[in-house]
Amino acid sequence: MKYNRYRYLPMLPEKRTFTALYLHLAELLKGEFLRGRYTSDRPLPSERELTLKHKVSRRTVRHAIELLKAEGLVSSSAGKGNFFRAVPGSKTPAKVIGIILHTNAGNPFQLPFFGPLLEAFTLVCEPLGYATRFAFLGGQDAERGTEAILAAAARREIAGLILIATLPASILEKIQQSGVPCVSVPNFPGIPIGPVVSFDALAGQRALTEWVLRKGHRQLGYIHGRLETSTMSEKLDGFRLAAAAAGVLSEARICGPAAWVEEGEACAGKLLDGEDRPSVILCANDHVALGAYRAAKKRGLRVPRDLSLTGFDDATDAATQELDLCTVAIPLREIGMAAAEKLMALSAGGGKPTVTKLLFPVQMVLRTSVRELA
Repeated sequence: MKYNRYRYLPMLPEKRTFTALYLHLAELLKGEFLRGRYTSDRPLPSERELTLKHKVSRRTVRHAIELLKAEGLVSSSAGKGNFFRAVPGSKTPAKVIGIILHTNAGNPFQLPFFGPLLEAFTLVCEPLGYATRFAFLGGQDAERGTEAILAAAARREIAGLILIATLPASILEKIQQSGVPCVSVPNFPGIPIGPVVSFDALAGQRALTEWVLRKGHRQLGYIHGRLETSTMSEKLDGFRLAAAAAGVLSEARICGPAAWVEEGEACAGKLLDGEDRPSVILCANDHVALGAYRAAKKRGLRVPRDLSLTGFDDATDAATQELDLCTVAIPLREIGMAAAEKLMALSAGGGKPTVTKLLFPVQMVLRTSVRELA
């Protein structure tokens, strides 16, 4: 019997992605420049030509060109038009992209969240002649590993950095002070060190919570992740906004932090053993949801008959015959490719990068782990 009971729902109209259309156009033009579609000796198409080609307004085209100028990638020549350019007098940048990932995992390529990002970086970089140098930092190795990468950048052995997940403030300050072109995936609150390419975590969690509410649930529990990572903080905000709007927010039924299965099981145990047991537990990621499932099973509770569950990320093990998990899918490959292209454009163009935030919309994946209450 074919097991395919889930369905994908487009979730957010364009106007709610919080990403202006001109930012998307600027990213598209930079990607085409990197692939050789435009060269520094030939002008860009006119505003009218770009308007017709990309089906956007002239104002959108104008804003995109102005952003590229602010980033030092495009210059204007009177009577000749706009040109992609290299900064005069700059040295040819190294063809190596450094990727810093703060994790204690043995093989990050096998992780459902990090793996697609890392693969996407390689897919974009290698065809364009860029190598990727990875630094997997954890615990005390973080400071030492970062120092080595920054030293390589100072010797122009590294063209730029991509930062993934949470890094200590001390490391972010050093990267900021180094002046190395840098892109963050996802965002790092408090220290704007360059463009951010991420996903709309707040809107995703809010929409999933609102869907659960429409299923009749009022006793909502939530297990949050590590709040120093902005996407985890945004997910919690999205849950709180939806629950508060429905008049059912209970801080007593919020537990965390949890990132892995064991932590999810411990947090879910606290919620299920409390006096005000939730009818549904929404989890910050799918690993935490699997831990919550274990906690429910140990207490003789069945999903979804006795307890409903949701996750976030749409990890590869989220949908099994035993747990058919409702979750939210993130376009990780698209995010990774956009981040790599943005960083290579910054490195090639020089100049001071503007701090922009490019958010990708997400999708709800509705399966059977949430029961509809009467």
